Amino acid sequence: MKHGAAPAAGKPVDARPRSCVSEATGLIGLAGMIASIAACWTLGIGVVGATALILLGTHGPMILWLVLAERVWARSSTGLDWGAPRPWAQVWRTSATKLAGLGVTLAALGAGYALIPYYSGETFRFFHLALIALGALMPLWALYVVVVDRVMVEPRDELWHFGQFVLGRGGSDAQMLRKHLLGWAIKGFFTAFMFSILPPVVARVSSADLAALLAEPVRLGLFLVTLCFLADAMFAAMGYLLPLRVLDAHLRSPNPHLMAWVAALACYPPFAVMAAGGPLDHRALSGSWTQVFGESGVPAIAWCGLLLSLAVLYAWATVIFGVRFSNLTHRGIITNGPYRYFKHPAYLAKTLYWWLAQLPFLTAATPGQAAQASFLLACVTALYWLRARTEEWHLMEDPAYAAYAAWIARNGLIPRMIAPLRRWRDGAGVLTPPSRPTE
Repeated sequence: MKHGAAPAAGKPVDARPRSCVSEATGLIGLAGMIASIAACWTLGIGVVGATALILLGTHGPMILWLVLAERVWARSSTGLDWGAPRPWAQVWRTSATKLAGLGVTLAALGAGYALIPYYSGETFRFFHLALIALGALMPLWALYVVVVDRVMVEPRDELWHFGQFVLGRGGSDAQMLRKHLLGWAIKGFFTAFMFSILPPVVARVSSADLAALLAEPVRLGLFLVTLCFLADAMFAAMGYLLPLRVLDAHLRSPNPHLMAWVAALACYPPFAVMAAGGPLDHRALSGSWTQVFGESGVPAIAWCGLLLSLAVLYAWATVIFGVRFSNLTHRGIITNGPYRYFKHPAYLAKTLYWWLAQLPFLTAATPGQAAQASFLLACVTALYWLRARTEEWHLMEDPAYAAYAAWIARNGLIPRMIAPLRRWRDGAGVLTPPSRPTE
């Protein structure tokens, strides 16, 4: 039975909580991405143009689907009431306050990018071009603020409070100011990073020799792994730019826990502790799975297939977000896609991928280095466990996530796999399959 259908008479169904995003949204974006890549191959577009085209080809169809087919702008969760617009006389004052706050926010971000040397390198060239393009669209962003402000049920949001603060008018709420500043700090940091990693991955994909790949299964598998990583980056990059109420993708709340910020930032440059030369650089001491299985033959193909399955799970965990992916934020609860099986499928897939791709206990030069590499990778795994836990601290404040967490504890793949062991441990003495409601 499909989710949401009526249960059979007399048979209770442990229904999965509703997801804020349909699976169709991500699939449409994925189809658009693949079509855009094919266009880049056919037309021989350069890396910068190809990156821009794939971004637009991925997110444009999703936005149209959400607006025209799913009509997400009409949801009550958007905080918008299109049937009761406020008089323009009231709108101009609140909108002007918001635009003042937006202008100061963008100026502060621009100054940060200009003054911090880290953001001036060639790595961020595509990001700089994107900033220029976004700057040219500022009149449209201003129009969006005014139009949405007119139909907001509560127009005095965090942007309005920040505008009040910068204009020196008073009446701004400290919690709303904090929400605004944390939300934009997340957007500013992660948008720059995501846009910086897109061109190198696009270059690897767009320069691939398809005929050669089809002749070598392992190389084909590794190319598909790269394609999965590109999907993850493409969906994540624009997610930081599209926290729009009309898409029901607006920020509900930023993660307020300091430990969550420490754990997340430790995984991204320039703070990444597992990067080359970092304190948890496990790659420097270990090798690659190909040292064990080779680059051809049945064992190599099988192991590559296993890695590809983890890469697919990792990409799926981002694609299912549609246009609303973002670290350290709550922008709606996702319960479908891989989240019907795992609470943290991306972290699970990523850490397992590292272990299986490096096999540090087998590929290191000496037993001592094998122990060191395994220890460092175990520390990285623990860091991602901490990220998962601190995300839950934040999301559990929403009853919708609490309901999902309770559901996945009963119906997730891992709980269902270990349920027979738990019953045996509790005294049943017999390993039996878990009971499951008839659907």
